[in-house]
Amino acid sequence: MDTLSIVGKFGAAVLGLGLSQAAYSAEIVRAGILGVDQGQHEAAAALGIPRSRQQLRIVLPQAMRTIVPTSINEIIGLVKGTSVVYVLAYGELFYTVGVIYGRNLKVVPLLMVAAIWYLVITTALTVGQYYLERHYAKGALRTLPPTPVQRLRWSVLAGVSTVTGRPLPASVPPGYATRSTLGAGHLLRTGGDR
Repeated sequence: MDTLSIVGKFGAAVLGLGLSQAAYSAEIVRAGILGVDQGQHEAAAALGIPRSRQQLRIVLPQAMRTIVPTSINEIIGLVKGTSVVYVLAYGELFYTVGVIYGRNLKVVPLLMVAAIWYLVITTALTVGQYYLERHYAKGALRTLPPTPVQRLRWSVLAGVSTVTGRPLPASVPPGYATRSTLGAGHLLRTGGDR
């Protein structure tokens, strides 16, 4: 009996990559759950919260702060590791690029295209990771860190305020107001007054 008749190329790729990542993922989740302080478990039990609700509402949200970054990094590694399935002659990105440059002999440009695709995919996953981490940081931080879009908007508003002389809008935090006026009111050394 032929192995390909039982498990196809796609099934073999999913099975191989899935089994490879399963042990890492299990250890990441286990470590995240064990990383939650034992006092949290005891406090929930003292309040009479059922065990399943303790896990879902108290332990897992706290564990997610440590699980999410490591898991997303593993997923990014898995995306990069999918290039290994070319051994199965399965048409993933690296295999497809290899087939195309084998026909037209434009190796470097096609490898650059593949690199750009991997960069786009990993960048999208990293942006998603940032917002997931920010979401699960709500319970640990009093104020959430600003998003890159918020930082850009505040910097532009502070710059416009500096150039035009208008006061900063109330939506800009005070820290950005002091950065935009960094030189005003500070002692600056000039070459003539030694």
